[in-house]
Amino acid sequence: MTAEDSFSVEDELRQILEFHKNIERKNTDSLTVEEIVFTLNDEQLNTTLKGRYFDSTVLEDAGIYLDKITKDRFYLMNFPDWNIRSSDAVLKENYWSWPVDKTVTIIMEPFNDIPDEYRQHRRSILTYWKQQTGHQSE
Repeated sequence: MTAEDSFSVEDELRQILEFHKNIERKNTDSLTVEEIVFTLNDEQLNTTLKGRYFDSTVLEDAGIYLDKITKDRFYLMNFPDWNIRSSDAVLKENYWSWPVDKTVTIIMEPFNDIPDEYRQHRRSILTYWKQQTGHQSE
């Protein structure tokens, strides 16, 4: 972890918060982001993203691919370190899969099993998020 990494994370959150505030930026490149919801659970910040696509190729930036032959299923590679789970998608071999005509919820918790040598570098982004959103501690 370097100082640049911290700035990168802050910059990414800043861009998400700006996008969240600006309705005009919610429609880009065949993708409509309908809602970004941040929730605070204890000291963990969770984000829910809801949207629609109009061209499946736009999902490829997120690593989601349409079956090129049948065109009836999406696939997302399973990375065990991401701790992916879903009640809508099915894990078969090394890919999560779901039908194109159904909604899907995918939950990722990539920081559950951090190796000990990296734990010392963890920093909470909650203070920054609270400052930027005006969220008050309870």
